[in-house]
Amino acid sequence: MNAISKIAKDTVGIARVCGAAVAAKWVGHIVVNLPTVMESKNLQCADRAMGNGPFNASRDKSQALLTGSQVFSGLREIWVRDVYLKENFLGVPDGALVVDLGANLGVFSALALAQNSSARVIAVEPSVRLLTSLEKYIAANGWSTRVAAIIDCRLPDSSCNP
Repeated sequence: MNAISKIAKDTVGIARVCGAAVAAKWVGHIVVNLPTVMESKNLQCADRAMGNGPFNASRDKSQALLTGSQVFSGLREIWVRDVYLKENFLGVPDGALVVDLGANLGVFSALALAQNSSARVIAVEPSVRLLTSLEKYIAANGWSTRVAAIIDCRLPDSSCNP
């Protein structure tokens, strides 16, 4: 798949997940940052230019409010490109316990929680900063009672180590 067809497919997906206005804004950031996009051969600069949100994301009947530093890249990969749930590759059955190791901002955790209202999540993340961001939108979506967030300070690059 060439670059233009990937951008077109992502644009349609962003419009489906976040709305046409968000998709148009993202395309605008690609155009404005075209030299950097061409040089880097990726769309990270356009994703970063989208800011920290919040972004209202929806997939089928699932909805979530996503926010945080560089959350748009995760939203595009997990919600737009649907890398985990595509063609029911991975389901979140009733009462499921989902463990998100290396949760980062928790975009996958949010998808699992939004996918099934009885699912629970254990999110493990060594970065206090990232876990704090995850906790903010977990609260914003009313999922606090369904999530346990864990910081493992034993990891060498954990932000809780000096």
